[in-house]
Amino acid sequence: MLARSRHVIAVPDLARSAAFYRDVLGFTVHEMGDPGWRWLERDACVILAGECPDATPPRALGDHSYFAYVEVLDADALFAEVAGRGAELITPPRDEPWGMREFGIRTVDGHRMRFGSRLGVDAPAPAAATLESPGGMERAVPILPVDDLAVAKQFYVEALGFEVAFESTNDGRTGLLGVQRGTLSLTLDCPMSGHGRNACVALHVHSADAYYEEWRPRAAMLRPPRNEPWGGRTFDLADPFGNTIFVIGPATAASS
Repeated sequence: MLARSRHVIAVPDLARSAAFYRDVLGFTVHEMGDPGWRWLERDACVILAGECPDATPPRALGDHSYFAYVEVLDADALFAEVAGRGAELITPPRDEPWGMREFGIRTVDGHRMRFGSRLGVDAPAPAAATLESPGGMERAVPILPVDDLAVAKQFYVEALGFEVAFESTNDGRTGLLGVQRGTLSLTLDCPMSGHGRNACVALHVHSADAYYEEWRPRAAMLRPPRNEPWGGRTFDLADPFGNTIFVIGPATAASS
């Protein structure tokens, strides 16, 4: 089973390319610990861009400049979005005989991408889409016991940078609180009788070191990042209620 794919591209000017993917295509740009690389992410699509100023320009590659076909939920909606932001369009949305509705763009570097949605499949309503991960696959959302929703909200939102996805409470201190950051989601439950205490949740992230440096001044770290023998790089922190947050990123070369 091929579980996941990533696109790797060479670009002549990394800052210019990153700005295009962010401002025109709606990607989030992440540092990777190497000034010559950026991690570009939107939902389930990830592109790793490396700066290669002396390589053959993508515009000179002809048909080889195609590097990605991205399946989306609504090709027309995405077309309207990126066209409104000034994307260079190759083909407008059209129905293809193989059952897809597709359009094509050319990036600021000259790479070409196609986006397509399946014909006869309605895009889900926004409320339903929040219950599914990108690509329509179900996902598990950990539920953590907490003693005070107000304290939990302060920690996860203000200290760790999560956003409130939903909140169900009459007094601000008991009830349910859902938080999310990118594709990371947690539900915080107060009280959580019968479910036990000292829960643990694993967060899979693109860089354990980046999150460690961001969170270290504002949260109780149990240990710093370390490379694991099974290939990951991990660290632990605790929330105010004793729940352990186990953060897992890809292993890195030895660093300070």
